[in-house]
Amino acid sequence: MYVTHIGDTVLSVTVNTGTQTWARIVDGALTSLARRGQHKFSMTDVCAESGVSRGTLYRYFASREEVLDAIETRLDSSMREHVTEAIAADAALEHRVEVVFTAMSAHWSDFPALELLVQTEPGMVLERLGHHLDSTVDFFLDCLHPALEKASAVRDGSVTERGLVELMVHSAVSVCLLAPASDTSRSALLQDTMAGIISDAPTVRRTLAS
Repeated sequence: MYVTHIGDTVLSVTVNTGTQTWARIVDGALTSLARRGQHKFSMTDVCAESGVSRGTLYRYFASREEVLDAIETRLDSSMREHVTEAIAADAALEHRVEVVFTAMSAHWSDFPALELLVQTEPGMVLERLGHHLDSTVDFFLDCLHPALEKASAVRDGSVTERGLVELMVHSAVSVCLLAPASDTSRSALLQDTMAGIISDAPTVRRTLAS
């Protein structure tokens, strides 16, 4: 396991999943899950999609549920790695929001099967995202805090930093789930959405609550 820092802030703790074989199996499993759906998805499908034998598969995963959990782990780790690496490459606070959400869009683009999975198993995707929602908000709060603490809505008490980040994370997930598959379209829509939330967070909160 390794920890990523920006200054004194811990941004991510990543589980060392070990080998390229693990990643190959999990990526194949994601593709298989997207094509077959969770009720038809099987260990045999995972073997076929990832190109490994049943013996190899069972050395890494004892059950179908373990494979599903591994998909969840891989996607969450990938998102955090994309964001932390992007911040390390451009740490300027004036670019922080753009950098963070461009990286989030890039993460989705790295897993084309996610586009299909959203169509075949939207309920499952939302449920699994929900498992990580609080920790995801915590992560983005750590990433965005230096840039958001001076936002006018935060300074005047209209919204807390955490409340603002919750709005941003929920909106970003919605954009990634529903936006056109084009990388450029998704990234541009994310930037426009985040800019709108930051500029008028109190109104956005009232609209969502109504």
